[in-house]
Amino acid sequence: MNVADVQIFTKVAATRSFSEAAALLGVTRSTVSKSISRLETDLGVVLLNRTPRNVSLTDAGRTFFQHSLEVDESLERAIASVIGADQRPSGNVSCSLPTSLGATLIAPLMRKFREAWPEVSLSLQFDDRYVDLIGSNIDVAIRVAQKLDDSSLLSRRIGSTREILVASPGYLAKHGEPQDIQALKSHRCLAVGNASKKRAIWRLEGPDGPAEVTVDCGTTSNSVLALILAACMDDGIICVPELFVSGELSQGLLARVLPGSNDALNYGVYAVYPNLKPPAKIRAFIDFVEAELMSINTMDRWSLLPADNYNPSKPITLRKLTG
Repeated sequence: MNVADVQIFTKVAATRSFSEAAALLGVTRSTVSKSISRLETDLGVVLLNRTPRNVSLTDAGRTFFQHSLEVDESLERAIASVIGADQRPSGNVSCSLPTSLGATLIAPLMRKFREAWPEVSLSLQFDDRYVDLIGSNIDVAIRVAQKLDDSSLLSRRIGSTREILVASPGYLAKHGEPQDIQALKSHRCLAVGNASKKRAIWRLEGPDGPAEVTVDCGTTSNSVLALILAACMDDGIICVPELFVSGELSQGLLARVLPGSNDALNYGVYAVYPNLKPPAKIRAFIDFVEAELMSINTMDRWSLLPADNYNPSKPITLRKLTG
C-alpha cells in the first residue's frame, strides 16, 4: 500500500470532491482517481461511492478515514520532529465542553494548561447542547455520546465511560434503594428538560437485556451540572455518564443505584473539530484533556479555591459606579 495513496484518499474524504482534493494537492483529477482506485484494489474494499455529482464514503470508507487521519497526523509529526518545523502552540482556542465536565476541568485548564502553553489563550463555552462548531466559530468540542452523528466534522476518541444511576447516601437512607429497574417508578428522579416536563423515559440495560421505564421527574433542568448538585443534596436519582460524577462517587457524595445496570452501554468521549489538520494549539488542548481524563475521579470541582479565600462572616462591600 502506498502512503501517498492514503494521503490522497484523506483529502478526498475530507472534501467529498476529487476536483477539490486535486487542487489542494496540486495534481490532476486523473491522478487522484487512479490513486483511489489503486488503494481500493490494495484493500479489497470500496471506500467511496461515486456519482457524476457526488462523492460519499462507504461504511468501510468512514472507518478507514478515521484511521487514515491518525496516520496522516503521525506522519506529519514525524517529519516535523526531524526537520524542526513543528509550530509551537500559540493563539486562541475556542472550545465547547459539557457543563459538568467543564466545571471539573476548569482548574487544570486554568493552571496546568496555562503553565504548559503560556502562549495559548482559551475561550471556554460550557453547554450541554451540541453547538454548531462552524456557525459558532468553535475550534473544538468535547462530546460524550454512544455514536457521533455523521457529519463533515472530524473526531478523535479520547476516552470512554458508561451511563449509570446515582443518588446521595442521604436520599437512599431515607427512601430506600430500588431493587430493580421498574422500581424507579416509585422514586423521585432528576432529568434534563424544561419546566413542563413531568416524566422522562429512561432506556437502561438490565440483567435481562434492554429495559425501558417511565419515571416521574422531581426536578428538571437544562443543566446536567445543576442536576448533579441537586442529587448531592438528597433530591433524587439521576441517570448520568459516570465520567460526569466520578469525583462525587470517589468522595462518597453520590453512590451507585442498581450497580450492574447499564454496564454494557459504552459511551465514547470525543474531541470534535472542523479542520482536517488541526493546528498545534488545538492538538495541545486535545492531548491535555485526554491526559486529564485519566485522573478525573480525583478532582473536586466544589472546592477549587483555598479555604482562606472564603470567609462567610466578612461583609460584602458594594461600590457605587460613577461615570
